[in-house]
Amino acid sequence: MGFGIMEVIMLVTFYGVPALILYLLFLYLKRIGERLERVERMLEKPKK
Repeated sequence: MGFGIMEVIMLVTFYGVPALILYLLFLYLKRIGERLERVERMLEKPKK
């Protein structure tokens, strides 16, 4: 899943800066999604 530096350089070379922005946006959204899932799991647990 993890992209190396070479893959990022190739992406920018072939597709330009918009591809880099989209890639960073994808990582950002993925991180937010994981955080939201964690919060939902915490909320689902019955509070004691």
